[in-house]
Amino acid sequence: MRKLTLFTIILVIVVVIAIIVFLLVQRSIRKKTKAENRKLYQDLRPSENIKKFIKCYERNGRIGTPAFEIFTNPDGDYEVGWGHDFSANGEKVTNEMLKKTYTLSELNELFEKDLQKAHKRGLLHFENIYMTQEMYDALISYLFNTKYPKNVTKLLKSGADYNTIAEEWINGWTLSASGGNYFRRLAERDIFLTGDYVVYKQKLKGSPEYTRISISEVKY
Repeated sequence: MRKLTLFTIILVIVVVIAIIVFLLVQRSIRKKTKAENRKLYQDLRPSENIKKFIKCYERNGRIGTPAFEIFTNPDGDYEVGWGHDFSANGEKVTNEMLKKTYTLSELNELFEKDLQKAHKRGLLHFENIYMTQEMYDALISYLFNTKYPKNVTKLLKSGADYNTIAEEWINGWTLSASGGNYFRRLAERDIFLTGDYVVYKQKLKGSPEYTRISISEVKY
């Protein structure tokens, strides 16, 4: 009985050690794969996944649905499509434009131009920095929506690990002050951390609860 107990203890120890070694090897493989998949910022372009993701947040009503006519946003500026801000682009809006119903092709063209603009803004801060497609996509969504993440930039340049960057990504963004953008930052963080392109939609205004929405629901 004693021999059997000793054998069982040794067997358990061996199994535990084997599991630990296996997990360490898998972690090493994942890190190596991430490193091998990294490219320079300037060599990357927005994926189809992040395009759908951005359209979900720059929406007019339903998920991913564009505004086919120009409207006035809460800041008093004219917008159309998926967050195309005429004032931010230095474009004058005429009376004829206000009466116009844009085609889907025209809105996609404006959207692609805005993506290119976000990419070029990123060049000022991230040129020659290696990153994964997921990290790049998250940055493009951030730049499309607001100014560049200053602290994240410092961490990227210093070669900080992804978990540290993930924590800094949402630093300064609070539910009370940022509203829906708070959940967008959470979703962007998870994109580069896990590669999971999922939209987080706030259930009720002011509520910390949210629902997960697949980007597959975007039809435009």
